[in-house]
Amino acid sequence: MIPKDEYARILRQMPIVCIDVIAQQGDVVFFVKRRDEPAKGEWWFPGGRLRKGEELHHAAQRKLLDETGLYLHDPWQVGTYSTVFETGPFGDPVHSVNVVFAGFAEGRIFLDETSTDYTWLKPQEYAGHPYVEKALRDAFKR
Repeated sequence: MIPKDEYARILRQMPIVCIDVIAQQGDVVFFVKRRDEPAKGEWWFPGGRLRKGEELHHAAQRKLLDETGLYLHDPWQVGTYSTVFETGPFGDPVHSVNVVFAGFAEGRIFLDETSTDYTWLKPQEYAGHPYVEKALRDAFKR
């Protein structure tokens, strides 16, 4: 765990690497409503920071399990994206490099403190942030 003041300094100076997960069950995708900035209150993919030395697909499985209780089977990489938000977790702009994975998920759902709600939507039903829409299009070639 990085101390908050040091993490805030890092976010002001450089991008961070995040892993986002498109978790499927049948023809629907799992979304969480974000509790904090960036994208507070928006429907989003579960995910978060990559740890030093961690394999990308392991990070996808870890983040989904830790945040939602769902296990990701046979994850595959959808693509790599970049997001810049005017307001990050400490009020300053934040830039992230987002590696998106998709796979089928199962398990009993619980939400950790990073989310306030969840929903399942068909990919074409999502209307929100352009990054999320692009990753969904890439994952499902629609």
